[in-house]
Amino acid sequence: MSKIKPFLDYVAPDAVEAALTQADPDLHGEMRLLVSGVNALRGEGKERLSIIEINALNALMDYVAYTQKASHDVVCGIFLSRFNIPKIESLPIGLYTQAVGFIVDMKVVKCLH
Repeated sequence: MSKIKPFLDYVAPDAVEAALTQADPDLHGEMRLLVSGVNALRGEGKERLSIIEINALNALMDYVAYTQKASHDVVCGIFLSRFNIPKIESLPIGLYTQAVGFIVDMKVVKCLH
C-alpha cells in the first residue's frame, strides 16, 4: 500500500481505497480503480475520448461479448444504441464513467428482449 500512497493522494482517494479493499467478484471495484486512473490521466479541459479510453471501452465490450457468448458487434450495437451515438469515438467525455459502468453491468440477453 505504501508504494501507491502518492497515487492515492493525487487521484480520488475514496474510490481507489474502496477498489483496493473491496473483494468484488463482478469487477466493480477494479472498474472504479480503472476509471479513477483514466480520469487522472485525462487532465482538465479535454473534450474528446483519448485512444486509451476508446481501447478500454472496446476491451470491456470484448470481455462482455466473450463471457456472455455474444459477438462484439452485438455488444457494441447495444452500447451505441444506449448512448444514441453513431460510433464509440462520438461518446461525450462527460459520459465516459457512465459508459464503463453500463458495459460492466450489461446483460446482453436482457438487452435483446
